Amino acid sequence: MTIGGRSYLQERVLYEYMYQRVTYSKLVLKLVVKEGNIQYKSKNSIVNDISIYNGNFPDVDNIIFKNDSFHKDGRPAEVKFLTSEFNYHKDPNYSTAFKNFLKNRGCIIVLRNNTPPKGLLEKYPIDIYELDYDDFDNFVKENHDRFLHKQIKGRSGIAHKTWLFSATKKNFYSERVQRLNGINVLPAMKSGIWCPKNLTDPNELAENDKVIFIRFSGPQSTQVAVRSYWEENKQIHPDWIIKEIWIGTVTIPLVSREQYCQRFDKKLTDPLWLDEVKAITDGKPKYWPQVFGFKINKVLEKDIFLAKAHEDLNSFVYPILFNLFIQQNAIEISDAQYISLLEWLTTYEEEVALPHLINNNENDPPQISN
Repeated sequence: MTIGGRSYLQERVLYEYMYQRVTYSKLVLKLVVKEGNIQYKSKNSIVNDISIYNGNFPDVDNIIFKNDSFHKDGRPAEVKFLTSEFNYHKDPNYSTAFKNFLKNRGCIIVLRNNTPPKGLLEKYPIDIYELDYDDFDNFVKENHDRFLHKQIKGRSGIAHKTWLFSATKKNFYSERVQRLNGINVLPAMKSGIWCPKNLTDPNELAENDKVIFIRFSGPQSTQVAVRSYWEENKQIHPDWIIKEIWIGTVTIPLVSREQYCQRFDKKLTDPLWLDEVKAITDGKPKYWPQVFGFKINKVLEKDIFLAKAHEDLNSFVYPILFNLFIQQNAIEISDAQYISLLEWLTTYEEEVALPHLINNNENDPPQISN
């Protein structure tokens, strides 16, 4: 998706709204067109998870609705302010992409469902969902100053942010190095580069922002198990633990993959992460669209049982760490929350005789070697 560079309300604001609401299970969409037919009695659906890759059509890689057994693994979606702005069904440059969009039961998400473009509903059995306009309007008003500052001034003069990332996948912490087409591809903790699942604006991740990567684990603590246990008991799953924590700083602000590859003389199709190696090897190449660089400063290696942590950091474990694990989206925390976390980790270390935080200043990105 091409985003207007000069308009105040860019489509990234819609992305931010959806991510913020889905984090707290409050993203509700209204089904206004079902399989090409207008719904006069609209049905509301709650969104459980969403992954946005703006830059290409469709910009939503996967959206999962609660209690949607027909699309239980999710479906792609395209986000627009108005239904009339959707024209991929008529653009010959997107003919293959649109066919795949239909094949995968793609849907359209709009802020307002106005007049559909000619030929869309007449020819294609497509679903259209509408956002809650009043809720979005309140979200924009609440965040007006931040949006305006980002649009006009970027991050200059703004205090550094602190971000949490889930590092549960081996894409981050694996000890293996894979080689493809003469390129050694390292796990992210070694290469010092990462792609946030839900951040798309370069102003979100700036140089010297703090980043905390958390590796969750536990013998029975899959995301489904952790979510179900909370819903049934309103308690943290007893086997859900933190295995490792990496604390670092941003060295390369968030940029597009194209910008990163140009800067470091890489081909756009060179794999940057381990899962890209697997996708290419399997004949289904898929490339993450954004990159930021980071340096690891400290590592904490010890099992931390989150049920116990919830007693001391209840508002931090739930909903913050809970949503970080379930949604796998980057989450910004305040300075006060960051300090509370560090203070608690220090206390926890003393109570259970944890090893001291390991200093590591040898991880300067990028380290993708040829």
